[in-house]
Amino acid sequence: MTENILPFQDLMEQVLIQLKDQGYMDSTITVYRMFYNRVNSYLNQMNDDIYTKSIGDSFLSTLDVSDATSVSHTCAIRRLNDYLEGLPYRCHHGNPCDCVVDIYDPVLDEYLGYCKGINNKPATIHAKERSCVIFLNYLKSHGCSTLSELSLELVSQALLCFDNKDNYALIRLFLRYLFEEGHIKSDFSGIVPRYKRRRMGLR
Repeated sequence: MTENILPFQDLMEQVLIQLKDQGYMDSTITVYRMFYNRVNSYLNQMNDDIYTKSIGDSFLSTLDVSDATSVSHTCAIRRLNDYLEGLPYRCHHGNPCDCVVDIYDPVLDEYLGYCKGINNKPATIHAKERSCVIFLNYLKSHGCSTLSELSLELVSQALLCFDNKDNYALIRLFLRYLFEEGHIKSDFSGIVPRYKRRRMGLR
């Protein structure tokens, strides 16, 4: 596929507009902008202002970061590459079969970014992601198209999706985060049953 040719500043702004249109919070977009500014500085060092996929790969190879941070950086670079190739916005969470529905992709992306920011281990982040995808997809399939519609009854019903009760602790953390960040008006984390979890290395 032929890549479009755009000055990096134009490309960056178009991708950020795309994220904003998808409902990403300003705080998340700010994180993306800070990362893209580092890519721009890398281009400036090369006396160039035209971004290509090969330059994105080259930039990623210069970074010495944790596995969790590498995942988020790679995702940010993929979004640049997708835009260059004229591809529509797509979810970049793991296996496509495990993706959350589009309307909840921004809030899940934000939550996983928060988990990375507090230095959760990659395995922990993956476990949280899988649980949240199941939970959020259940909400959408049962008519909850916005988190403002979340109710005690719907949360209780969604928990029945999980055969493994270890997921309850992960959903409790997610619900608490949604409340503290203002995505929902009530803290539903308290209604999630508490079970003695198998050790999962959460921290």
